[in-house]
Amino acid sequence: MPSPSQVATWQNNIRFMVDPVAFMKHTLIDSASMLEKSMAMNRVDANALANNCKTLFGFDLVPVGHLKACLVMRHPKSEFTGGPSIKARFLGFAYKVAGTHQIAHIDAPSDGQPILTVGITGCTIIGVRTESGLRFYHEPTRSDDRKKWLDKYPGKVVLHVPSRTGFGTALMRREQNTWQVVMQSFAYNQAAWVQAAARDAQSSKGKESSKFFNFYSKPQVDVHGENSVGQLMRTTAFARRRAMGYDD
Repeated sequence: MPSPSQVATWQNNIRFMVDPVAFMKHTLIDSASMLEKSMAMNRVDANALANNCKTLFGFDLVPVGHLKACLVMRHPKSEFTGGPSIKARFLGFAYKVAGTHQIAHIDAPSDGQPILTVGITGCTIIGVRTESGLRFYHEPTRSDDRKKWLDKYPGKVVLHVPSRTGFGTALMRREQNTWQVVMQSFAYNQAAWVQAAARDAQSSKGKESSKFFNFYSKPQVDVHGENSVGQLMRTTAFARRRAMGYDD
């Protein structure tokens, strides 16, 4: 008999597959806290995923609170094996690599399978169109100097998709014959996080602040099609990362 957690996860997966935009408008997806652990359990090298990975993975959306879920890469020992999973490719990220070489990329697959990526924390999803097709980049933000990199892409930049708030989850999908980037943006209350962490340090009841998704706001969702660059270039969504002292 499946557990309530298993059933709720499979229900999330089905809802997402039926209408990912509707799901992302109502359910916040944390694609950071549990994702990296599940990738390690799947024996996936995070940096190896930064170079046009063609593997089709299974993903689960594990409920973690009211209208919140954690994205998890299904691994051989996953408790959710046996139920429906989200089939998608994965756009990784080259951690702690300076300059444009940090940018991860993946080609839009001909089979139209969706692409997921790691959590957005100041980064931008870029779509570049060439004669061979469409390529997506997970572009990091270093000192908010993203614009100087746009000329370095080998093709025409047709998608420039930041998070509205600096935090977010991105999905790349093909709708009919056109690829889109769906960006879920959400605000993060840093002051509340710091206060909770301080309380935890003095408490013997556990560390609730480690569940940082409790400090996210209701998400905003934007769907970006090709050639929306002109509008998006006016978006300045990276102040949060700079304000917190990050330099990459």
